[in-house]
Amino acid sequence: MKLRTITIITLSLFALKIHAESAITNVYSYEFLKFNQIKSLLTSIDPDLAAVKKLGETLSTIFYSYRKNQFIPDSHIDKETSKRYIRLTQWNIANLDLSMFEDAYKNGVSEELELLRESDIFTLNEVDFDTEESNYQNINEIFSKIVDGRYIFAAEFIEASPEMLTKSIVKEYRTKKPEKKHIENNPYLSELATQDYEEIKPESEKKMEDFKGLHGNAIVSKFPIKSARILRLPACYDWFKEEAKLLEKKPEDRERKEAKNRAGEGIVEPIRRGGRLALIAEILLPNRSIITVVSTQLENRAEPECREEQFQALLEEIKNIDNAVIIGADLNNFEKDMAPSTIGETIVKTVTNPEILVKKVVNYFNPFVPITTISSLTYGNYRKKNDPTVKHVPILLKNEAYNLFNMISEFEFNDGIQFDFSGEDLLENTNERAKKGFETTYEYTKMFGNGTAKLDWIFVKPLRAEEPQAHYSKEAKTLTGINFSKEMEKTSYHYPTTIKIVM
Repeated sequence: MKLRTITIITLSLFALKIHAESAITNVYSYEFLKFNQIKSLLTSIDPDLAAVKKLGETLSTIFYSYRKNQFIPDSHIDKETSKRYIRLTQWNIANLDLSMFEDAYKNGVSEELELLRESDIFTLNEVDFDTEESNYQNINEIFSKIVDGRYIFAAEFIEASPEMLTKSIVKEYRTKKPEKKHIENNPYLSELATQDYEEIKPESEKKMEDFKGLHGNAIVSKFPIKSARILRLPACYDWFKEEAKLLEKKPEDRERKEAKNRAGEGIVEPIRRGGRLALIAEILLPNRSIITVVSTQLENRAEPECREEQFQALLEEIKNIDNAVIIGADLNNFEKDMAPSTIGETIVKTVTNPEILVKKVVNYFNPFVPITTISSLTYGNYRKKNDPTVKHVPILLKNEAYNLFNMISEFEFNDGIQFDFSGEDLLENTNERAKKGFETTYEYTKMFGNGTAKLDWIFVKPLRAEEPQAHYSKEAKTLTGINFSKEMEKTSYHYPTTIKIVM
């Protein structure tokens, strides 16, 4: 996939339309994909050409909204130093219960909630725009209203569940009696087509009309957004090719026999088209300076090398920026491909991995293999469990995520400034440290209990490298004491991580 950057000057673009409550937005004037086009895109390897063109346009559009004459707050003042600062929070809001969040944000009392309320800019991942998961609501709009901010949103994917797609096809089959090509060689559709129509329970016409099925990244800011652009990242995984296979199976046959991974991720129900991106915005601060803010999520269904390639593409895009830069990212810094796989696929990956083969040869001639294997598994996993930045020692103490962090730490902008990796421990000024590494930002269910990982990160390029710095970071904090997920017992959850940016 070619990288493509779309630049939008939002000062002029935001003047297009005034909607209810004096909102200036392109959401209500934009002609979204019709449901029959979405169905064509997500159920056919040869979809309607007009739908393909419209999908390309939609995935290249930044959606935005703010209120006319919206209040612009001043920066905060540090009580100890009297220096002015702003606060940025990075948050993957998958499974966020918005009603719980709104009640806590407006009425809750805790130090962590105060940090959320103090946040001026949010970089958000896994944001739904009129999907089944969001109950056909624009999460951008709801979230930005709760925090009283402006939003921009870019869609990584258009998606819908197999159930929604197949029900709509069966409804068409029942009412219009189309040719049998819709259900040919598809046992799931064949079974549904023979059932009583009332048992199928198709989605209502209203939901079909409201359905946009967009999923991606957003930036919510209490300060004006001067301009924004999208960078499509290199493709690592064909979501449509892999997940569309589910349409060919009955629901009970969809559960593939897979090698369980440490993220606890199983089958992803939505059928998707699209790919990962970075949303890049220039934001005007109260002191009239400009900062560049980036919201991105790297591909989880890929080997670590591809995530390195994705982040490298982002670095190349922003290397000539001479103002301060803040990246809020879900790096998905796993050590392996997190895509569900069959036992056969896992065996093929294993026998074609040269490092695994070398390790097998070394173990064959190693009389102490039981001892070294156990020590490698226990100590090796312990050292990197909550600190994925630790060095990689091939075969013995592997850490496949190390190269990504090493690449970021060594990167230098054209003005000679690097990302802030400072602190008593590495990255401590931008990401909260704990006793055994970093404070984890991701929790997931396992067969026995919960697991944790550090996936969500903030990287800051200050305005100047030398003293006195400007727009430098401090007091990084991960808000593990709050949970706005009503389904925590079944699904994963990300905790927000936040920092002060001293001006």
